[in-house]
Amino acid sequence: MEQIGDISLKLKSKVALSIFGLFTIVYVIATGWWQSDFFIYISASKDLFLGKDIYIQTYGDGYHYYYSVLFAILIFPLSFLPIVAAQYIWLFFNAILMWRIVMILGRYFKLSALPIKEQWIFFVLCCLFSAKLTLANIYCHQVTILILFLTLEGLECILLSKKIKGAFLIALGINIKLLPVVLIPYLLYRKEFRAVLFIIVAYVLMLVLPLLIIGINRNNFLLGQWWSLINPANNEHVLDVSQRGFHSLTTLLSTLLVDVPLERYDLQVKRNIANLSIAQLSYVINMVRFTFIALSFYFLRTRPFVSEISKTQRYWEISYILLLIPLIFPHQQTYSFVFTLPAMWYILYCFLKEYKKMPKLKVGLMITALIISFFTINATFLLGEFIPFYEHFKTLTYGILLLIPMLAACTPDMVTSET
Repeated sequence: MEQIGDISLKLKSKVALSIFGLFTIVYVIATGWWQSDFFIYISASKDLFLGKDIYIQTYGDGYHYYYSVLFAILIFPLSFLPIVAAQYIWLFFNAILMWRIVMILGRYFKLSALPIKEQWIFFVLCCLFSAKLTLANIYCHQVTILILFLTLEGLECILLSKKIKGAFLIALGINIKLLPVVLIPYLLYRKEFRAVLFIIVAYVLMLVLPLLIIGINRNNFLLGQWWSLINPANNEHVLDVSQRGFHSLTTLLSTLLVDVPLERYDLQVKRNIANLSIAQLSYVINMVRFTFIALSFYFLRTRPFVSEISKTQRYWEISYILLLIPLIFPHQQTYSFVFTLPAMWYILYCFLKEYKKMPKLKVGLMITALIISFFTINATFLLGEFIPFYEHFKTLTYGILLLIPMLAACTPDMVTSET
């Protein structure tokens, strides 16, 4: 029976599922027929079984395949289908995973702690803040939703003492794309030593497993080629501006601190405030990365190897770590920032729950920051005619960075009593 003043069951009703399903079908049908990133994945998969070096080959307009050998093998069965059919299967699969992500994160919010009106406001704001980043993954046929799902589902399994299953899921996410590797130091800090050991073992097995299909020599060769391509020390990952659509700390600092020659189709407006060498830029980038990583201790709050913490505290600290992922890694596009959704939702929940108790100045600052963050994150979705401006000045990154002080201000003690 539905609790009085709780809309959570309504959001899980057949009507809500039908609306989600209808929107998914319409959007997937509208975006699934053209070639995008999945075409790169499936092309690399075919080339792998043709004996080619998939990390030297380029696809589409000169794009590289940046993912693992194992991932190329796992999706190979889809290569037997017409490309459009394979793309539709991939996109519907991602839509199902996104629904599962919502279900996992939704467990951490007690909507009945909010008045009915504010529960609906919370739901609507979550949808609005998430729209651009979620739809960008579907539009680009990307793999990021899968990696976020593997990360969150893996963490849930580990917390529920299903450590082998959880470790396998996280290891698979790391294998496909290195992004979830930041969870290893976090799990060590939270005394999940067995889970970390299982992740490492599973990851190593996933690296060597392809040798059963392509042979040990070729597998070792491709692993070397893969690392040469993704090595963060590469100059192209320091001066991270090879594509206009890149967004991260590395890209933002590159545009601000180096006088990068503008391409023909770039916005012809100066944006740098200095002109450092590549070595100097690398030093600054690593210092800034270290600063944001060190800030994790503010969110962790406890001494190392304490595993007994509240649900709210765990969500708060994990949401910050996930938010860091697209910021500290190079070569990130808009869709990578889907990792910031947990932080966005937490900030919105905390603000709606506590704004009546906050000082007026803090309320004003939070509302201002939320508005600026929303418009800078969703600008290309709302006012697409200015996309060259947004990409030139990396406005998305500023909007994401603005989430950090808001998240820091919404401490777990503000909501723990109700969750």
